[in-house]
Amino acid sequence: MHLVTRTLLSLALFMAFSAGAYEKINWQSKAMTAGKANLTADGFIVSRILDTANFSTEFQMPIELVYDSANTKFSMFGYAWRCPQLESKLFPKPDGADWI
Repeated sequence: MHLVTRTLLSLALFMAFSAGAYEKINWQSKAMTAGKANLTADGFIVSRILDTANFSTEFQMPIELVYDSANTKFSMFGYAWRCPQLESKLFPKPDGADWI
């Protein structure tokens, strides 16, 4: 009986400590701005979160739409518009991830 109690207690402690072991990743893009003015190009940036994709309780990713008046590239939403979460790549690494 003592062995069963010890085993259940060990299992409960392991589950309690491993429940918060995942890393929260901030999926929002971070532009260098002062207010709406773009500091790296001549223009302005407006960013809005459209919604959040809830893949699971541990993985929730905001879907953000960004307008950059200095951007001349064509993306999924047209010229100067982009959605960083849908138009980027994630490369997992042992100590985190690279989001490009």
